[in-house]
Amino acid sequence: MPAGTPPDEGHHFYIINRVIDKDWTWVGNGQSRPDGGQWPGTAEIREQIANHTYYDEYFREKLPASQLEYDFNFHLKDIVYLPQIIGVALAKAFFPSYGMMFFFGRLFNLLTYALGICFCLKYAVYGKRVMFFVALLPIMVQQASSLSYDVFTILAIFNFFTLLTRLSVQRKTVTKKEIIWLICSILLLYVTKRNNILLLGLLAFLPTQLLRSKKIGGLIDKIFNFIENRKFVTFISAGFLALVGAYVFLRAKGGFMHFVQVMYNSFFRADINSTLNGIMDNGVIGFFSDFTYQLPGWMITFDFMLLALLLFAERAEDGLVEKRFGLASGMVYPLQMLIIVTGMYFEWTSVVSPDALFSQGAQGRYFTPFLVFFVPFAVYMSKYIKVKIQDKFLDQLLLYTSTINLFTFLILTIQVEWMPNKGADFLLHFF
Repeated sequence: MPAGTPPDEGHHFYIINRVIDKDWTWVGNGQSRPDGGQWPGTAEIREQIANHTYYDEYFREKLPASQLEYDFNFHLKDIVYLPQIIGVALAKAFFPSYGMMFFFGRLFNLLTYALGICFCLKYAVYGKRVMFFVALLPIMVQQASSLSYDVFTILAIFNFFTLLTRLSVQRKTVTKKEIIWLICSILLLYVTKRNNILLLGLLAFLPTQLLRSKKIGGLIDKIFNFIENRKFVTFISAGFLALVGAYVFLRAKGGFMHFVQVMYNSFFRADINSTLNGIMDNGVIGFFSDFTYQLPGWMITFDFMLLALLLFAERAEDGLVEKRFGLASGMVYPLQMLIIVTGMYFEWTSVVSPDALFSQGAQGRYFTPFLVFFVPFAVYMSKYIKVKIQDKFLDQLLLYTSTINLFTFLILTIQVEWMPNKGADFLLHFF
């Protein structure tokens, strides 16, 4: 994929170089930033490819001395760019061209992603097939092989999920290693996106046998038993308090009913929200580059069908997931969708399009990593839904589907990004 074409990659390139050299500026044509900085624009890049000048300008042309200085300005928030920073810094030292800086930054990001996924697959107690499938979805691979900090975000979510798979079936006190792992997981979630912190709520639904204090564990069990025995009253009360809280919070932000209308239009009105069936839904599996092309709808449908099959075939070998944890995990994906779309409305839509009656800016790739949290729910539901599939057949189906997905992604990328006329007539040149 050409440099700068994945979503916001030029912006990430700018941030990475500003960490390496706080006075760094883009040399050449590009998209302007409000703070005066610039990054390469996708229109200019595609024009260079069409004119056959891309290689010369990005790989052969060496950077001026002003672009090769090092004056590190690293902060804790920049840790999400650490692999890319290392790659870009090495490229500046040994291969001083924009093309090589993009290449090495992407390479180190992809290697970090691969190692992180291998770690999660090794230590997860259950859900390995689903995690493998989600990790190799084309949209995830695109982000992993770009300069995006999505790699750090994905690995933070997968790492926390891996830890939860161990704790959710454990019926003994948590170990010191697991406590250290949990602390590191919390830090990883903290330095990524704010909505990831909400995943820590799942800790309250884990088995109380993990706690060293039996009194606290007993109290938690009593609370959940109280809720279980009085479901109707509890849910009515919680719903009422949530409505009152939302009304008070939204009163100064356009009003409660205005917010409900915006959310309804965002999730149900594809004729109003033109991105609903594209960037938001299909984007969970594969909407690529700067939203230029995507996997065909029939492939995306099959991928969702396979995901459902993998979930129903899931089992926890070390024990059954408790009801409260299974149900809570099943709520993660829809709640994260709601939170992200709500956040995009208040932080983006209300700024760029204050009169819009739907949320703008949400992309399916924001939701994709949270698919793995359907696994504990599926494991709990396995006591009611029995799906028996031979492991060998399931593994083959998983491997073949992932391979076809990635091969199709590669072919589409070559056609759209590198061929004349976006490869629409490439067969006519061969026959």
